[in-house]
Amino acid sequence: MQLLIYYIEPLNYYITYKKGCCPTDEVAEWLRRWTANPLGFPR
Repeated sequence: MQLLIYYIEPLNYYITYKKGCCPTDEVAEWLRRWTANPLGFPR
């Protein structure tokens, strides 16, 4: 699961920059989700 996170993270950055959106919002959202569920366990 950790490997999946490392794969998705750069993809999120790429998509964010392509959209021309503010990347800090994307990072903050990802970080908020990850800290709520750090190992990717289903609820």
